[in-house]
Amino acid sequence: MGESIFLGLVLNTALLIALGLIYNLIRGLTAITNRYVKETLIGLSTGAIGIAIMGTPWVLMEGVVFDTRSVLISISGMFFGTIPTIIGMVMMALFRLSSGGSGVEMGIATVVVCGSIGIVWRKVREGKVNKISLPELYLFGIVVHLGMMLCTLFLPETSREFIFKSISIPVLVIYPVAELFLGWMLLNGEESFKTRIALVESESKFRSLLDTVDEAIYLLDREGRVLDSNKGAERMFGYSTRELLNQGAEFFAAPGKNDISKVNQLTQSAFDGEPQSFEFWGKRKNGEVFPSFVKLYPANFNDKKAVITL
Repeated sequence: MGESIFLGLVLNTALLIALGLIYNLIRGLTAITNRYVKETLIGLSTGAIGIAIMGTPWVLMEGVVFDTRSVLISISGMFFGTIPTIIGMVMMALFRLSSGGSGVEMGIATVVVCGSIGIVWRKVREGKVNKISLPELYLFGIVVHLGMMLCTLFLPETSREFIFKSISIPVLVIYPVAELFLGWMLLNGEESFKTRIALVESESKFRSLLDTVDEAIYLLDREGRVLDSNKGAERMFGYSTRELLNQGAEFFAAPGKNDISKVNQLTQSAFDGEPQSFEFWGKRKNGEVFPSFVKLYPANFNDKKAVITL
């Protein structure tokens, strides 16, 4: 039985980690904008992983098996919300019903009770689970698994007391720690997701601001290659923003009219924090040559040092 418990715990832990990764993946899918479609996908993923967890249990006695379904479905209620959790609960309950055994009623009750505790806890917190502390996560795990212990009332009287005594200590010691671990992983994923959203929004605002300016503006790296540009730059040189990306000074320069090594040196100086200005002869896509006065300033782009060119 010891080997069965160890192997079951290892497999269940791997599946719990997979849930966290899948959740973050679905949350980050920009191609799916409908909230309910995403919630349905998360619910189906939760149910599928729950079934996989229930398929790799450790056996206490004939017909009575244990796994980390209580951790998974309660965390689902807390972090994913009502719709994904109900989908997961239905899938897991149907699977447990089809498995049979003397502990089937307790198995189904565990799914319903633990999932419901997660949903209620989320409602009480008004959905602000990203602010949950680790001590609260651990307390949540204790409450969930006290609820799980009450589900032993659904066991036959002949085995109820034995099973309660056998599982009470491991359930109340190990399972809350698993709850804490999975919750912590999802909290980190939530923070990363919020950071990505903020970055996308800031880039969108930056792009809008760039394109309202008539003058040509570029963002360059240390080597003087284009990281980004605006509509004004497209109009000045006749190239699209895509064509300008990663191009250096030699691409813009009129043949024989500029010291390219000097231009790159001035770009590096601006990158290091010293604003620069100089005359530059440019060449448009149609071959037309024109003079300009270029100014370079140190800047930041996607939290990295860059040079803004006016």
